Amino acid sequence: MADPQLAYFVLVAIIVALVQLRERRVRGWTLWIIPLLLTVATIQDVVVIWYDSVLAPIILILGFGAGLFLGVVRGKMTHIRKNPETGKWTMKGSWGAYLMWIAVFGAGIVTKSMDNNIHLIRGFLLMASLGAVVMRRIWIFTIYKRSTAKK
Repeated sequence: MADPQLAYFVLVAIIVALVQLRERRVRGWTLWIIPLLLTVATIQDVVVIWYDSVLAPIILILGFGAGLFLGVVRGKMTHIRKNPETGKWTMKGSWGAYLMWIAVFGAGIVTKSMDNNIHLIRGFLLMASLGAVVMRRIWIFTIYKRSTAKK
């Protein structure tokens, strides 16, 4: 029988590919729904790790910092344009950004199924994922707001 976590990973990867790799409309307020949900989920998982050792908070903050860097890279890979016919702003993710997300998310799934000693690595990866999502949305929102302000 197949591993349920692997099936979950494949299902989520397919859904994310369908959403990220198609062109979709940019709405300022809806950009913050996923980062908010991911923040709540990550905090619930990471709060336990935070007090494990003296180094745990440092490693988690470094993970978030690495995620911020990845978010800038993913933001630069995202195609944002104004549709000349409708005047609506659209965005479309790239394969590079999608593969980067798959690598971090996949590593998080793999470490979850390993020994409990690996939980700090999982926390690092969760914080990196959170940082990447937040920074990518900030990047897209900034470009969107700058462009709509030029009207």
